[in-house]
Amino acid sequence: MYFRNISMMSISLALRAIHIVMLWFGLCLVCLSSAIASDSLMIADAWIRETPPNAQVSAGYMTIINHGNSADRLIAVEADFASKSEIHEMFLQGDIMKMRPSEHGIEIKPGGQARLLPTGAAHLMFIGLKEKLVEGKNFDIVLVFEQAGKRKLSVPVLNSMMAMGHQHNNSENHAHSH
Repeated sequence: MYFRNISMMSISLALRAIHIVMLWFGLCLVCLSSAIASDSLMIADAWIRETPPNAQVSAGYMTIINHGNSADRLIAVEADFASKSEIHEMFLQGDIMKMRPSEHGIEIKPGGQARLLPTGAAHLMFIGLKEKLVEGKNFDIVLVFEQAGKRKLSVPVLNSMMAMGHQHNNSENHAHSH
């Protein structure tokens, strides 16, 4: 009888230990899956348009690639070099092309990409510049995503002509995120 109680106690302790290990393993999987989800976005070909003297606005462009299994959305942009930073969209009203802040951000579907281009429908807008944006300098911006959170990037300033060649000739260029 004494040995029977010991073995029942041992089995009970072993089951509790297995239960604790399974819970811990489950927590690890949850943490790992959120890390994978936040690392599923890649930013490529990011650049900011060079400004002439006394310009108060500039624009930023890039390609956001979603290698994940779920959609994400760019919902905001932050930049210390501007008083205000916005995500803008272009739209045609009658015969006139207009621009406005995006109300819902930019969706990046799973396996898809969002291209923010000078000739495209979306771009970043930096308003109330605190200094001239000179080609060759880099500025930090923060992209805010609905799922992946904040991504800090160091983005080069390019003139428009150099930037177009930069995008077409250098598909391996990626902004540096921190």
